Amino acid sequence: MTVDCSSGTYIRALARDIGSALDCGGHLTALRRTRVGSLSVEDACSVDDISVEDLIPATRIASELFPVLTATDTEAVDIGHGKKVATTSPDASLVAIVHGDRLIAIASVSKGVARVVTGFPHD
Repeated sequence: MTVDCSSGTYIRALARDIGSALDCGGHLTALRRTRVGSLSVEDACSVDDISVEDLIPATRIASELFPVLTATDTEAVDIGHGKKVATTSPDASLVAIVHGDRLIAIASVSKGVARVVTGFPHD
């Protein structure tokens, strides 16, 4: 079975529910994610074949997956320390926060406040 779904879909629960509807039970024997947003397994290479030239900047990947917030110098420092920052961005479960050409965090936005979910410290 192939399922094209959004994030947050529980495929194991889908198998269970289909089995229940058919009155025969249902479970998975295998599960393979082949795509996340615009990223596809067809575009992947093996670990042995990775070179620096093949690497895609994190900022580009994040901007394809999430709305982007651009941080000021001061906000970048605050976000780097895990602080919440005020924003005029609409509420979003996840956004990418960038500073210059660098991804500094994935955050959630609620009621005008961005809260760091995952930070990416700078060297």
